[in-house]
Order: sequence, then structure tokens, then C-alpha cells
Amino acid sequence: MTTSTNGDNQPFEQRLESIESRLDRLEGEFRDQAGLLLDGLRALSAQTTFLANRQQQLAETMVQLARNAEADRAIIRENQTEIRRIWEYLLRQSGNGQQPT
Repeated sequence: MTTSTNGDNQPFEQRLESIESRLDRLEGEFRDQAGLLLDGLRALSAQTTFLANRQQQLAETMVQLARNAEADRAIIRENQTEIRRIWEYLLRQSGNGQQPT
């Protein structure tokens, strides 16, 4: 199909320009898609970091709550013991805590 005359080369040159144009368009689309992908990855990375930090904070809060609960249980046990001691004392003082002899 190709000959040495310029007129015969016109379709080839047009096809070459068309191919180059399509390649340029595809390259632009590729760059756009790559940019979107990178933006998405950056956002995902930021969210992952945020969630990891939040998870660590929640874990620390749970540990502190468990410590507080244990301390509260110890205080309640001490108070129950003290209340029982006072109750028994009052029963002895009133005579209701002893069996009749």
C-alpha cells in the first residue's frame, strides 16, 4: 500500500497521527485514574491511622475502666465489712443479736 509518492503516504500518516492521538488520550486517562487511585490510597491511609489511634485510645480507656471497677469493688467490700461489723455491734447492744438463755 505504501509507495514512494507523498500522496500514497497520506493515509499512513493520518493513521499514525490517529494512533498518537489515541495514545495521548489514553495516557491522560491513565494519569487521571492513577491520580484518583493515589488520592484514594492517601485517604485510606489517613483513615487507617485515625482508626488505629482511636482503637488505642479505646483500649486504654477500657483498661482504666477495668482498674476503676476493681477499685470500686474493693471499696464496696470494705464498706460491706464495716456495715456488717456496725450492724452486729448494734444487734449486740440492743440484745436482739443474742439467743435467749
